[in-house]
Amino acid sequence: MTSETSRILVENLEFRYGKDGFQLRVPEFRVGAGESVGCIGPSGSGKTTFLHLLAGILLPERGTVEVDGVVWSRVADSVRRKARLARIGLVFQEFELLEHLTVEENIRLPGLIDSRLGRELDRSRATELARQTGIDAYLRRKPHSLSQGERQRVAVCRALFANPAVVLADEPTGNLDPARSREVVAALQQTVRQQGVSLVMVTHDHGLLDGFDRVLDLSSEVS
Repeated sequence: MTSETSRILVENLEFRYGKDGFQLRVPEFRVGAGESVGCIGPSGSGKTTFLHLLAGILLPERGTVEVDGVVWSRVADSVRRKARLARIGLVFQEFELLEHLTVEENIRLPGLIDSRLGRELDRSRATELARQTGIDAYLRRKPHSLSQGERQRVAVCRALFANPAVVLADEPTGNLDPARSREVVAALQQTVRQQGVSLVMVTHDHGLLDGFDRVLDLSSEVS
């Protein structure tokens, strides 16, 4: 897979917390359009850190991280923020929902922040994503009235709403029962197949890995 066909391209990545702290090294990592990669490793192996590097939230000490044609270390922070909004769907461990918005508004948030993203999208997109993940009955509710698992599914829908090129998901099934976990992963993987999205998903549940094209074990990349 060449850089021209890679939605995500990592080369010679090195990142360290502090002078003598945790260090992550990834010599090479590529993800193509329509490809899904499961990311595993024990606690402290750098799974969330790796996703933050892929998203341009953190920058590497050495090496390059290129996502959908943008090399994060070569552009300003303002450009990284705009590129994240337009190109990347993020599912955070803590969900990061806005409590004053309804479920529907939280799902549609990328389009509400940037009208260019929402121009071709409408409420039917939010409704369909909610239906796929089993939360369509809650679209008028506020997040505080939802369970942890329901909040998690809202975060997944929001990540998919603007048809991103790349989805980065940090333990998106961590608070779900096995049946709902499979539904959420199925929704993510359906988007990957239908829209040519590149997916990197951190998970502790090895039972969910069968549907991924590849698995990256970060336990061998940490020192």
